[in-house]
Amino acid sequence: MRTSCTLFFILLGALSGIQAFAQPARSVRELRPQLDMTPTEFNQPRRGGSDAALSASKAFGLSLILPGLGQRYANSGFWGGWGTAFAITDASLWIALFGGEWHRDQLVESYKSLAVGGASADVDGKDRTFFLNLATYRSSDDYLETVLRNRAWDQIDYVDSPSFQWNWSSDSDFLRFRGLREDAESLRRRRGIIIASLVANRIISGIMAAWRASRFRTESMTIQLGAPPKFSSLPKAQLKIRF
Repeated sequence: MRTSCTLFFILLGALSGIQAFAQPARSVRELRPQLDMTPTEFNQPRRGGSDAALSASKAFGLSLILPGLGQRYANSGFWGGWGTAFAITDASLWIALFGGEWHRDQLVESYKSLAVGGASADVDGKDRTFFLNLATYRSSDDYLETVLRNRAWDQIDYVDSPSFQWNWSSDSDFLRFRGLREDAESLRRRRGIIIASLVANRIISGIMAAWRASRFRTESMTIQLGAPPKFSSLPKAQLKIRF
């Protein structure tokens, strides 16, 4: 009986040793397909455990189309505070641009009509220089007198044609014309500022979205094979994670 118990414990220990010895071999076999991968296949960027990688260039491009859209892409479908702010700013600037252009067109039509009725001016096909002269001189004779006084000989022929002559009938019409034109020119200058702001809003949004997307591309994982450690015939695997 004692001999049977001894044999039983010997067999049990042998089986436990065999199982413990076989376990590392099974782990190596499971790891082998990953070890056979090339660095390009295995070293893939990860974002929070997801296999999908974000593109900084795509985030920047989406922001150029619509500010805030790049933030939505980088935030997994959520606009967030910055994305909403950029989108609202863009919409406000477009409203200001179109509203300013509509108001400016109304002012231009108003001062052109006033020039026809109050100064007997021919406004068809005239450029900004003609209307600037109408807002500076009360008549074409005053313009010619000033040009001769300043000896600006190259500008004398400007009022030779009857279509380039004018004469304001009252000071009130003259001053009103000047005010309307100054308001229209102010809106024209503001148009350039709004367009520059639209461009700046897109660039700033794109830079911030690209930075946000690139934060999730810096994490990567690699496995390297090294020389077998002492008293072992298996290669040494090293796991490296970079942030």
